[in-house]
Order: sequence, then C-alpha cells, then structure tokens
Amino acid sequence: MSMTVTDYAKATKELADANPRKLDPYRPFLQFLVGHLTFTGVILVGALATLPKKGAELEPPMAAALGGVLAWMALSALAASLLALVAQVLRFVYVRSKWDPAWDWSRAVGIACVLLPIGLGMVAVAYCLRAGVALLGGAATLPSLLDTVKGLFV
Repeated sequence: MSMTVTDYAKATKELADANPRKLDPYRPFLQFLVGHLTFTGVILVGALATLPKKGAELEPPMAAALGGVLAWMALSALAASLLALVAQVLRFVYVRSKWDPAWDWSRAVGIACVLLPIGLGMVAVAYCLRAGVALLGGAATLPSLLDTVKGLFV
C-alpha cells in the first residue's frame, strides 16, 4: 500500500500534535529527584545503621560528624521531595492542558534541583571530610574547613 504526500503530511501533523505532551520538560528533573532521593535514603539508612546501641560509645567528633551528616542529608531529601512535588504538579498541568506559559517553569525547576538538594548535600559532604581528617589526625574535635583542606593536601 502506497502513501500519498497528503496522507504523509496529515499523519506527520497528527503525530507531531500527539507527541509534545508525552515528552514534557519536567521528566528529566523528576528522574533526577527520584535518583537523589534514593541516594540520600541509602546514606541516611547507612548512617543510622552505624549508630551504636548506646550514644555514649561515640567519640565527640564522630557524634558531631554523624549528626551533621544526618541533619544535612535529611534536609537534602526533604528539599528533593518538595521539588519533586512541585515538578509533578507542573508536569500534570503541562500534560493535561493546552496552556502554554509565557515563562518556562521547567528552567526554574532545573535551577532549584541543582541548587537546593545538591547544595544541602554538599554541606553533608563537608562534614564527612571534616570527620575523615579528624580520624586521620586523631583530633578530639572536628577541624575547620580550612584545616580540613590543609590536612588533606599537606
């Protein structure tokens, strides 16, 4: 069966009208946030699993480091959860309606995905670095960030 140019143009137009709603701009951000939530969940479970039965068994710098990691990773997971909710609502509006906003909200969601969860996670990584240098040097307290960098490279 052969297709005429008119039939081809009609089929192409129908396909083009159907596909834009399936390939929405929010999907990559939702996939990133799901991955980030999985990552932070694993870190939180691992950190909680390392807690001793008695809190007094932790040395003061390790208690501070573990507390910092738990707090900041929990904040990172909370930010990712809230951003996923916002992205899902915006995706629903995008897919279900013919509404074409003047400003692309997906850019704002993308910027927020980079700044909020990753920024909060970077603070947790700083606590891990400080704890590592404290373990290497046998310090009684967590070193400052400047001392941490010096301890790693000097």
